[in-house]
Amino acid sequence: EHLDNYPYVVDNHKMIDIQEHSEVSIILQQLGLSHQEVLLYVNLLKNNYSTTSSISKIIKEPRTNTHRYIGKLVKKGLVSRSLRDSQKLLIAENPNKIELLLKNQEIAHEEKLKEIRDTQENVYKVITQLNQYKNSSDEEMIEVKYYEGKLGARSIYIEAFAAEELRSYVNLGAAHKTFPENSQLYIDCQKKKSSSIVKEIIDNSEVSVTKATEYAKSNNFKFKIAPYKMNIDLIDILIYDGKVAMINFRNSIVGSVLINKDYYLNSKVSFDFMWDRI
Repeated sequence: EHLDNYPYVVDNHKMIDIQEHSEVSIILQQLGLSHQEVLLYVNLLKNNYSTTSSISKIIKEPRTNTHRYIGKLVKKGLVSRSLRDSQKLLIAENPNKIELLLKNQEIAHEEKLKEIRDTQENVYKVITQLNQYKNSSDEEMIEVKYYEGKLGARSIYIEAFAAEELRSYVNLGAAHKTFPENSQLYIDCQKKKSSSIVKEIIDNSEVSVTKATEYAKSNNFKFKIAPYKMNIDLIDILIYDGKVAMINFRNSIVGSVLINKDYYLNSKVSFDFMWDRI
């Protein structure tokens, strides 16, 4: 690849320095190129034709790295190889071909969505089958389940929102700040059922009242504002389906679910007693 005298190759060509945070680099990286591949492609465009040795000198990369970047760019259709006068040349393809990268991403995204939908269709069948293996006597032995982190807390909310009856003490404003996705989770669960009862005793902040009023557009959602001195700032207590769950989000997010029929019934009676007197 010694083409010092080849008319299309300019060994003294100065590198076009595309910064990694530039718009060109950022967009092309979003389409799957590394910054080094962006640098190589742009400099090949400027240089028209080049050899591996020449372009590696221009972009100041070892030849082994340059070979690897070239291989990836060839697969992406942005660089092609040509043989002229028994010499191997690299050619940058027309920038319009970048649209193909976007199209490929769209196709990959659609395929992934289809895969998710296919999985979603079968997941309920799998859950039903797995429940057949479940030893119900084991569950009676479980009194408390603990969850850490946002993902664990979200699983509690999904279960509670899907319950036939849900009673809750909650600071809706603080809960929404920590779990902004809960609004959509609640709406999605409500679409799947029509006879459930949701009662919430909330704090008297403006944010909480606004959120509760929004939810109350649903016929089955009711709320009352707690007395001023009742402290429900950074904890959500949910009473549902024979369980009492507590989600604390003061510092770290920690959730616990107590499974006990008597405790559930007592908590339910206490809630209803307070509800009737607010």
